[in-house]
Amino acid sequence: MNVFLPANVSNRLPGLLKLFVVLWALMIQSVSANSQYSGSWYNSDRDGEGFHIEMLEDDQVLVIWFTYPGPTDDPSAEQAWILGSGTITDNTITIIGANKFQGPEFGPDYNKDDLVLLPWGDLSIVFSGNNNATVEYDGLDGEGTTDVIRITSMAERENATRIPVGFSGAWYNPATNGQGWFVEVLSDESALVYFFTYDANGNQAWNLAVGYLDGNRIVVPNSQTGKGTFFGTQFDTKDVVRESFVDVVLEYEDCKSGMAKYKTTDGEHSGSMPIERITTLDGKECKVLVLNTGEAGYIMSDSGEQDCLEGQTCLTNLVSDGSSVEALTAVPRSGYVFSGWTKTSGELCTDDEASCVPDTSGVESDVVLAPVFEPEGSIYFPPDEQLLVCQYTEPNLTQSVTCTLKNFSDYGYGPLSDFKLTTDQFFIDYRQRKQELAQLPEELRNNLCSTTAYEAGFYTEYTPTPPLDPLQDYNPPPPGVHGPLLLARVHYTLLDNQDAAGLIKRSLLEWAENEVDLIFAEDVAAPGWGAEVHYQLGLLMPIYVMAWEAIRDLDFVSPTDRSKIDDYLYKLMRFLALRLEREAGNFYDDPYVCPDNCGWGNNEVFNHSWTQDLGLMVFAVWTGNDTLFQRGIKRYFAILDGLIRPDGSHFSESQRGGSALSYSIGATDTLIRMAELAAVQGYDLYGVEIDGKSLHTIMDFHISAIEDETLIHPYAQSVQVNPWYCENDSCRNSWNNQLFSEDNPGGWDGAGGWIEFDVYRKRFPESPLVPRYLALFPNADQFYYWEGTFVQACEFRDVSRLID
Repeated sequence: MNVFLPANVSNRLPGLLKLFVVLWALMIQSVSANSQYSGSWYNSDRDGEGFHIEMLEDDQVLVIWFTYPGPTDDPSAEQAWILGSGTITDNTITIIGANKFQGPEFGPDYNKDDLVLLPWGDLSIVFSGNNNATVEYDGLDGEGTTDVIRITSMAERENATRIPVGFSGAWYNPATNGQGWFVEVLSDESALVYFFTYDANGNQAWNLAVGYLDGNRIVVPNSQTGKGTFFGTQFDTKDVVRESFVDVVLEYEDCKSGMAKYKTTDGEHSGSMPIERITTLDGKECKVLVLNTGEAGYIMSDSGEQDCLEGQTCLTNLVSDGSSVEALTAVPRSGYVFSGWTKTSGELCTDDEASCVPDTSGVESDVVLAPVFEPEGSIYFPPDEQLLVCQYTEPNLTQSVTCTLKNFSDYGYGPLSDFKLTTDQFFIDYRQRKQELAQLPEELRNNLCSTTAYEAGFYTEYTPTPPLDPLQDYNPPPPGVHGPLLLARVHYTLLDNQDAAGLIKRSLLEWAENEVDLIFAEDVAAPGWGAEVHYQLGLLMPIYVMAWEAIRDLDFVSPTDRSKIDDYLYKLMRFLALRLEREAGNFYDDPYVCPDNCGWGNNEVFNHSWTQDLGLMVFAVWTGNDTLFQRGIKRYFAILDGLIRPDGSHFSESQRGGSALSYSIGATDTLIRMAELAAVQGYDLYGVEIDGKSLHTIMDFHISAIEDETLIHPYAQSVQVNPWYCENDSCRNSWNNQLFSEDNPGGWDGAGGWIEFDVYRKRFPESPLVPRYLALFPNADQFYYWEGTFVQACEFRDVSRLID
């Protein structure tokens, strides 16, 4: 848990309950002369124990005494607390029948049925002023008198607007009845939180600390216990031992409910549970405006003090005249538009303008206001349930194509709207993968994850360069951009390399701040390269997005930097989406899309440009955009329908002369990634079959072509009809040799194996293609790494085969 305290709070905590001594000096000046005694009280000569008092309505009072075991407690007990309720008359609190409790075991095995109530005795508290009192007690553990002073009081309403003072009080989870939290909101920055519970033996236990306010949360790091002494006359403050015990976060949904999360400092116990209010302090009623932003934008306030950032729930204190609420503006994230406000009661905003001053003057209880952000509709084509299916009209003439709009439901796989995102994961569950890798010896794990792929200091010394280099024939040049980002993401998510996280931020931020033009590349691309930029971007988009998603919400990424990179990636995504639509038979006309020259023309719809659709699908998962994800699903169906021959070969890729096998396998790799991305979301694209063709058919053809490359020769030879379809003469003239040069500039020799087949192999270990693959590549289980792909051995290799 990444927690911290504001400077003006953390230096108040020299040790458990010594905070009371310091808080007394800091807080006593703010105590107003009134009859409300709610707060914390203690005796400075008995530092290490004290009282939490809650003044309730109708002169009712709740008191809890955090102290130490007495003669009636189990010998193994180290702490004790006494809870009682009563009334106040004039200046005296009277409690008849306070109780102790015992029985349940702390942690996930807590059982409320084990709770035992132990009647303890009586208390009275007589106040001689607003800040002084005398406690008299008579109970099972003894009787006596102690003088106490007030050390905290609740914040005034105007001094606690993020989490209003009305959140002060007792909270608990009915499922774990017998333990709970007592909250004192001290200011707009801090709150004191007591956690009363039990130890592993069912004895009473308590801890407390001052936490900081963060949006709708009270974050309490390093809550401490006190141990080492005993109750009453046996108490000695010099024997008190302060120990860190637990980190606590109380996250509120509204004035009545929330979540409590905890993690013990030894790491043995952690958990979360819903909580609800038990008590409300007299005169400190709770009424808030709840702002929910969602993941597609944020709410900006005029002053900036009531801003509610993306993905947050924010609470604003409401007073009777509504004056505590200022003008709010809904600001959509790039790629989304504001379409209105939702509210649970009342007409807070009378129209659907993005800016409004909520009218809360008549609101009697909590009210929720949330903006509705929808995906920008102009980048989604075809609309609704249709998809564009393009086919070749002549077998060996790639320019002769025809496109038809079809209804998705005609394929028999249900409506397209059924394909909704179900998780924010990309291709793997990184937590599960880390556990799998942890089974490997360190040397094997390091080899698998290429920890020595770059020389020492790479992460701190690498200087990012624009993805396009006009002096290189290949775009981008290895290791280019994708290699470092790919390694950095894997090393951060799977190996906890913090330097790698820094590299990702520096790289993407430099490109965003310098507005590296990946769209038309007028300044950085050599003449003639501009038309291919969108293709190269399609290859790199998943690498950019996945690397950014891995670190986007870390503390060291500022909101300003986050916005810059978000907007930059959105521009790249929008270009890909619009460019594909313009290429698709000019069904879409937008001056933003290739205003002068569309480059390769319609071929990019049918060529391996579905790499770009994969990039858009990855962007969709990152942003939670169902519509963009469904666009990728449509594209997958369209590929199987129109761009795959009955034998499983690719129409266009197989016509690339000596590079045909290389390009065809590369195009198949993208389909595997699309299917794997969908599989993580719960959809079986592997099993989609159209006219007898499926991804399994495509895989079978390509394993067969590796076994016998003559299967692809009839298609590869057609490059003689379209000589421009190969990049060089060697490619054109080597249609009958897919391994046509020693250095293999265009052919494919499967050096180190076929890494995407490992993805397929892991999902279908019983496939008859697996033994054929292993016969072709008997060393496929050895470690290898190709930095040109974003799917690599560290993420997908089946580690169970690497363990004896």
